[in-house]
Amino acid sequence: MLVFIFLAISFSAYAQQEQKTRKEAREEKKERIESRVDSMITAKDYIFMARSAHPMSMPVVYLTSEYDVKVKGDSVFVYLPYYGRAYQADYMSTEGGIKLETSYNEYSFEKDDNGYEISFEAESDADKYTFNLSVSVSGYASLHVSSYNRQSISFNGIIKGLGL
Repeated sequence: MLVFIFLAISFSAYAQQEQKTRKEAREEKKERIESRVDSMITAKDYIFMARSAHPMSMPVVYLTSEYDVKVKGDSVFVYLPYYGRAYQADYMSTEGGIKLETSYNEYSFEKDDNGYEISFEAESDADKYTFNLSVSVSGYASLHVSSYNRQSISFNGIIKGLGL
C-alpha cells in the first residue's frame, strides 16, 4: 500500500511538471508565430492563402483549390475566384476570377493588439480593386475585395511566409 501511495505521488508530480512544459511550449510557439507574422507584414513579404469565399449574394463557398494573394516588395500577385454579380463584363474575355500581376498603390498598414489592418489598391486593364486585409497575430486573416465593376467579395484564410 505504501508503494502504491509513493507511485501515485511521484506520478502526480511528474504530470504537473509535464503540463508546465507543454504550456511553456505552447507559449513559445505562439511567440514565434507572432514574431514571424510581424516580420512578414513589415517586410511586405507574405502570401494570403484563401480557404473560403464569402460572396455578397450567395452562401459561403469552401475552396478546394489553392487561391492566394502574394505581396512581395512593391508588387502584388492575385489569383482569386469570383462569385457574385458583375456590373460590366470584359468583352471577349474567357478569364474568370480576379487575376492580377502588378504593382500596388497606396499601401498602408496599422498594427494594434489584435493584429494588422492592411489596405492597398491595384489596377488591371479593365478594373480597379481595393484590398482590405485583416491579419491576426496568430496568422489567420480575412480579405475584403471591392471593385468598380463587380460586387464586393470577402475571403477567409491564413498568412503564409515567402522564402521560409
